[in-house]
Amino acid sequence: MNMYEKFEITLKSRTLFELADNLDLLISSFKNVESRKKQTLMSEFYHMLNARVFFFKNDSHIIVYNERESVPEYLYNYWSFMDSYRENVKQLQSVVSTIHNEILPPSTDGLSEQTLCDLFDLVDRKFQYGKNVLDGNPLRILQINNSHFKWNCYYIASIEEDTIVKDYVVMTCPQKPNTRQEFGFVHELGHRLHTSLTKKLFVPPVSFACFGYIFDEDEKTNNAVMAENFADVFTIAALTGTPYEDCIPFEVHPENKLLFSLYIAITILTMNESMVTSIADLRSIAHKL
Repeated sequence: MNMYEKFEITLKSRTLFELADNLDLLISSFKNVESRKKQTLMSEFYHMLNARVFFFKNDSHIIVYNERESVPEYLYNYWSFMDSYRENVKQLQSVVSTIHNEILPPSTDGLSEQTLCDLFDLVDRKFQYGKNVLDGNPLRILQINNSHFKWNCYYIASIEEDTIVKDYVVMTCPQKPNTRQEFGFVHELGHRLHTSLTKKLFVPPVSFACFGYIFDEDEKTNNAVMAENFADVFTIAALTGTPYEDCIPFEVHPENKLLFSLYIAITILTMNESMVTSIADLRSIAHKL
């Protein structure tokens, strides 16, 4: 079996665990390749991967991949091609390590593709999310039929020259039964929104400071925590008044629900992280409704 056949087998891995095993075998096979050819072959493997992941299935705002389709996307996200063969091997070994350290056998069932599409359509109808936030760049959603050691779902992305690249929502199988993962999925859409606004990972928009009265002082000084709070506020605004409102896992004062909805609607309409200047402005708008 030549190296190209081994590349193809790796790219056709059906699960992340199978990907980890095939990457281990592939890395071992490189030991038999002449030194001067190793980086060339590694480059060709990366080009094969690129060709695989840049195939879009449709023109929708989102693309939902089943587990087998998700595997090459997962590899693409975690592999940043390097100029040396040794550095690329380290990248691939890191992918194997990440899978072994973070991915667990499934504990429950994850959300179906239909539910994911229904939830996105709900958010899109309410806020024109696809047009204003995604701006013609489909959001890729990876369905992984395993659990994650820490998260039920998560958003991952890279920023290059103020442009979002390699961004995905990864949906796993929750570790605990009866987990309302609907909230989690929409929460990840909230992370995509603030990343679009700030062009930084896990940094909330400037305007979110208007809700500082809700949060503790130590929270307000932690960008990562406030980014999570922003994503929660987005989700509350998106799900309020919908059949999924009972998926909100905590009590929210009715006035705050209204203010959250106004804030998110204005923010998405303008895609300006500084458009909302104060909670007083939002209350003034609310009183006029």
